[in-house]
Amino acid sequence: MHLSSLLFLGAHLPDVPSATEGTDFSHEDVERHSRRCIQLSSTLKAKLGDLDTYWSIFDPTKSQKSVPNSLSQDLAEIYMDLRDAIKSTKSVEPIDDVYWQWRFGFREHWARHAVEALKVVLFISRVA
Repeated sequence: MHLSSLLFLGAHLPDVPSATEGTDFSHEDVERHSRRCIQLSSTLKAKLGDLDTYWSIFDPTKSQKSVPNSLSQDLAEIYMDLRDAIKSTKSVEPIDDVYWQWRFGFREHWARHAVEALKVVLFISRVA
């Protein structure tokens, strides 16, 4: 299963300090990223149909009501973050900055999407 492999690799990214301060993301970069993510999610949602929506809780350490989530959104977020990470290898940034950004993105964003998506995909494959 590719999601579990991505989670394994993300958990083993090197823990290095950033070589520089700040990010170089312009407002246009963020907007472009968001638009592409929405487009990809819409395409995936059309393919997944009724399998797209699932229920989860945000903080599993607290008792709370479940909320609807989207498998297509999870997959699009993972794809876009990894796509951007791969693109960063072609930049002139110091390699420690590249590794730091990859690890930060994994820990703060796409790992959560991957864990949720993996649970849903495993369940779907069991009942399908």
